Amino acid sequence: MFYPLQDSDFLSFQNTFDLFSHTLSTFSTSARLSQNTDVFYGNHSRK
Repeated sequence: MFYPLQDSDFLSFQNTFDLFSHTLSTFSTSARLSQNTDVFYGNHSRK
């Protein structure tokens, strides 16, 4: 069976969730990269 309203609601929810998780993963990745950079340069400045 085909339910247009439910399908479109689910699709919009999935798109919103995908966008949210993409933003979240991008943010956490950049945060992790900056942390690694701080550790990397911190170790070198100590040596």
